[in-house]
Amino acid sequence: MAINFGFDGSSKNNDGVQEIPSNKSLLIQKLTDLPPLLPEVVKGLQNTEAVFQHFKPSVNVVFDNLDKGMVKETIRFTDMLDFEVEKIVLRSEFLTELELKKRIYFDIVNKLQNNSELKELLKNKDSKTALLKKIQDLKKEIKNS
Repeated sequence: MAINFGFDGSSKNNDGVQEIPSNKSLLIQKLTDLPPLLPEVVKGLQNTEAVFQHFKPSVNVVFDNLDKGMVKETIRFTDMLDFEVEKIVLRSEFLTELELKKRIYFDIVNKLQNNSELKELLKNKDSKTALLKKIQDLKKEIKNS
């Protein structure tokens, strides 16, 4: 049976279809990467917390780690705030580790850019070469330990 709509968007069919009151919200969202086996109508879910508790949304993710190859994780969501970037990072071990490395690298770059002694050292070709050799030696020492 077709439902006819008027010019104002209101439904002209009264066969069991009710308009949602203006003080209510209808949430329709795919909350998982798995397709449903059968369509499911769930009644009695009064708020988003109940929806998350019932459906337990999650997503399987595969990250490409340069050191370890592919890393598989399942990120689970318990409320709408879990979809914020910071919360997704906190729920993923791989992303948390990556965020920590990023902060460390930015901190090092910031310290190097503000180090006047280092800037003077890099102006002289001989001292620059000696510094690079020392860094390479330290890198080998770290790798071997």
